[in-house]
This record gives sequence, C-alpha cells and structure tokens, in this order.
Amino acid sequence: SFAAFGMGSLLFNRLKTPLLNPLLFAIICCIAFVEGGVISFEKFLEKSHAIFEDTVAELFEYYKEIRAERGFDKKKNKFFPEVSDINEFKTMIELSGVFVPESDAFDERAVFLTFECSWDTENGVEVHIFDEQVAEMGEQQIEI
Repeated sequence: SFAAFGMGSLLFNRLKTPLLNPLLFAIICCIAFVEGGVISFEKFLEKSHAIFEDTVAELFEYYKEIRAERGFDKKKNKFFPEVSDINEFKTMIELSGVFVPESDAFDERAVFLTFECSWDTENGVEVHIFDEQVAEMGEQQIEI
C-alpha cells in the first residue's frame, strides 16, 4: 500500500518534470521516510538518469508490443501511430508520479513510476523498478 507523505511512503503526483531530469525536485520533498524508503530513494536518485534511459527504452518496446497485439501494426489508428524513433516516442509519454513504497512492502529497494501516455489517456502506464532495474510495466494500477 502507498500513502501520500505519510506511513513511510512518498508520492510525487502530477509533476510536470522533464522526463530525463535527474529528479532533483525530489530533494525538496524528502520528509518523513522510514529508513528503507530513504535508501530506496537515494539509490534511485544516484542512478536516475540511467534508470530513465532504460525506462524509456523499455516503454518504447512495450508500446510496440501492445500496438502489434492490438493489430495496429497492420492498420492505422490515431492513438497508436507507427513510431520508429525513440525521440519521437518520448513526446508520447510524461512522467506523472514517483512512488516510494514502505520499506517492508518488498524484499528489494522499490520505486514505482507512473506515466501519462497518448495511447491510453484513461489509465496511463506504471513502471516498477526494483534495485534500480526496470522489473515490470503495464497499465497503471496506482490510484492517484
């Protein structure tokens, strides 16, 4: 479970932050973390640029897979356009949240990212990062 600014968790919600910034805005918001949450977040900040590069690459592959699964690789759809360049893909996503779960919620250091995306404006995409590695992604499940 997550809590906004309490219970050892932190929620950055609806921040209009450039996608590949090293998330320096987070330092301002480091309030009451339990020890494990601080460690997760500090490790995440140390490697944030590389994490975001990996996340964007993984999201791009995820987008291409979903597009193919839904048959839009064979027929045109305005919500799932063909995108051949990762820089073009970056214009289709926007970081909307950074969540640090309570330290005892997972065995690994965990940080979850949520993105607004042009192909699923209702749900968006959620990315789970464990020990500074992209572990899984899918339709957003975190309620914001």
